[in-house]
Amino acid sequence: MINACLLADRLVLVPMTHDDVSDLALIAADASIFRYIPDIALPFDAGRWVRSVIANDAHRIKHVIRLRTGEPVGFLQLGQRRNGDLQIGYFLARAHWGHGFAREACLCVLGFLAGLGEERPVHAAVHRDNLASLRMLGSMGFRRLDSMPPQADLPPDMIDHVRPPFRAVRDERGGILAR
Repeated sequence: MINACLLADRLVLVPMTHDDVSDLALIAADASIFRYIPDIALPFDAGRWVRSVIANDAHRIKHVIRLRTGEPVGFLQLGQRRNGDLQIGYFLARAHWGHGFAREACLCVLGFLAGLGEERPVHAAVHRDNLASLRMLGSMGFRRLDSMPPQADLPPDMIDHVRPPFRAVRDERGGILAR
């Protein structure tokens, strides 16, 4: 698991701890945010869900998405499917939809992976009716897969997408830019 805080322009992605239960329960108070996420059981039990995510070693990144002010706005994870493919997933509080936070958080993680030298593609499974996420993935270079990868174990209404790995490129100060 990656325990580093990740910084984006407007966001900080902070490793999830048991102390985040109340923040995630607040975010999830609106059950409609899980309408397109079949893996999350409703009614949402934040304590049980946080314990299960923390205990799952297949998740390399399991971070609460926070504004730079510290306000929690969502959650992002980068996990490994049973077949070994990397998969990114997220959810945001409804009040923060449409502000580009999911895109910013995802790009931050993809750039971080590039900086680590990760050369595997990243997958994202999106419900066929989640038009906002489908558009967002396309804007980040994810492309729809016409067939499911072997043993991906995705629910039937999910559409798999894949993005080639970012290349790590150094800027003039030695920082990493992802391309």
